[in-house]
Amino acid sequence: MIYEVRTYTLRTGAVAEFEDRFAKRKPLREKHSKLGAFWHTDFGPLNQVIHAWPYEDLQHRTAVRDAMAKDTAIQQLPGGRDLIVEQQADIMIPAPFMQPLGSRDFGTGNFYEMRIYTYAPGDLPAVLEAWGKAVPAREKLSPLAACWTSELGGLNKFVHVWVYKDSNERTRIRDESRKGGQWPPQSGVRPIRQENNSLPLSISPGRAWPASQPRRPGGPQRPLRGVPTAAPDDGRGRSLWHLSAGSSRSGSSVCAIKIYRPRWSIAPRGSRSIASRRCSSALSHPAAGRP
Repeated sequence: MIYEVRTYTLRTGAVAEFEDRFAKRKPLREKHSKLGAFWHTDFGPLNQVIHAWPYEDLQHRTAVRDAMAKDTAIQQLPGGRDLIVEQQADIMIPAPFMQPLGSRDFGTGNFYEMRIYTYAPGDLPAVLEAWGKAVPAREKLSPLAACWTSELGGLNKFVHVWVYKDSNERTRIRDESRKGGQWPPQSGVRPIRQENNSLPLSISPGRAWPASQPRRPGGPQRPLRGVPTAAPDDGRGRSLWHLSAGSSRSGSSVCAIKIYRPRWSIAPRGSRSIASRRCSSALSHPAAGRP
């Protein structure tokens, strides 16, 4: 079995519209092959949707996509091409210890964390061996929804997706998993790059769209409160801040940060207009000694 993981970067504020269109097309699309999972990002790169499609092999994928192109019923419903800024498709191989997507019901309203590790060429076999020994014990704390290695697209990727009830449970379980030294698995190699995505919304196979899930609206973003540094500008039109707000946990502050890289546009003399060119979001722990 293979999985095609498709990541679409959408126009700012277009996620809800894309999801509405996807939900209407989903029953027709699943006549050709079943959906494995669907998420949108909440932390990490913003305005992205990620959908995973299982296939028997590459020939099966080709046959399905050919049949879809000839399906007039699907073509009559609007897709999302006008909302998409960038597309990425990766063919992923499930890890030997991964249970197939759709074989377990995680319910709705969960918090999914997708962690993407890139390793040096040749390191993945050692990673898979170490994880295969450690995952059964780790899954006693929270389920591993998916675990893949990349075959086509970006190479040497190791992707794992964990299910939590919410972000507080994630923090508690990650702290608990490190006790005893069994987690993270000791493979003898370390990733050369790491990326984390928070994925709060999922469409489960065989389920209707979970309408009870909150949709994150587009529109203005609330500003982050903080204290400017002595150097208010980093030389690229962005202000630097010491964060002074956040929620307290075990005596330390955790702050959600949104960064907007501006693009200046032509405006009447004496004024400037600004448009968000790129957005990102992260959780930050203040450095030691900072307020």
